Amino acid sequence: MNFLNLHYFVVVCEELNITRAAERLFISQQSLSKHILKLEEELQIQLFNRTPTLSLTYAGTRLLKTARQILDLKRQIINEMDDINNHQRGELRIGISHTRGRVILPKILPDFRRTHPYIDVCVVEGNTRFLEDSLSHGRVDLLVGFGPILLEDVESVDLFQERIFLVVPKELMAGLFPDRLEEMVARFEKNVDVAAFRGCPFLMLSSANRTRIIFDKYVKKLGIPIQTVLEMESIETLLALACKGMGITLYPELFVKNLSFFTDKSEESPVYFFPLAAPSTIGTLVVGYSRERYLSEAARDFIALAKNIH
Repeated sequence: MNFLNLHYFVVVCEELNITRAAERLFISQQSLSKHILKLEEELQIQLFNRTPTLSLTYAGTRLLKTARQILDLKRQIINEMDDINNHQRGELRIGISHTRGRVILPKILPDFRRTHPYIDVCVVEGNTRFLEDSLSHGRVDLLVGFGPILLEDVESVDLFQERIFLVVPKELMAGLFPDRLEEMVARFEKNVDVAAFRGCPFLMLSSANRTRIIFDKYVKKLGIPIQTVLEMESIETLLALACKGMGITLYPELFVKNLSFFTDKSEESPVYFFPLAAPSTIGTLVVGYSRERYLSEAARDFIALAKNIH
């Protein structure tokens, strides 16, 4: 049994489609099928059901778990040996949401690349639950997201605190407070009262998103009902819809600071950004890593750079 066959096996398991797996591995379908057959012949057991569609047998399911552990251990020992030899080569896999990555990674990766030109960086994107699962199973080395990371044996390094903002269309705000608009805007710019928007349409992030989880706990504790008219993964699409007046949405502080509405004061914003000031709604952005796995020097240097983000 060799590492290449195990790697190919894991990719086929993840895709459950030979065509897609071969494209992902940049090899022919015929070559990939031969590697899988060779592995089955070596183990003298069938790993996949071929009909009606590709699926794992019980043996395949058992092997998948162990194959991932073997490949993860291989990566760890290679990283450790490279650090010992000071070759500074290897791979660093970072788990982060695509929206947070858009803001954070440009502040880290250019400097990281200059100091670690031979480290291959792989960015894995997804929601909180997917990324925590990826960290737990060794598919990523570092996870950048809201703390706490709800996993055992995970160490977290705090980066900075972050508030959640309520994004309210100006037209909606004017309709709610026609005679007190300036007064209410000034008040909400310090600390928004979510109860004031009872019955208003909300455009919500998916339930797996950590920002949504924090907000849901907050309004539930206060007993404020939220009228959700749309739920989706893309925070940028939700912001665009809020800007068109469709409803109220949520937006993390880090993203707010990077909007052109704030960097270019001449551009008129169609929405207000009101912060939630309750301690329970202020999250801490962290970098998490497993205590059970070797943390390479490259990963440590990435964390050091991340701590300098403001």
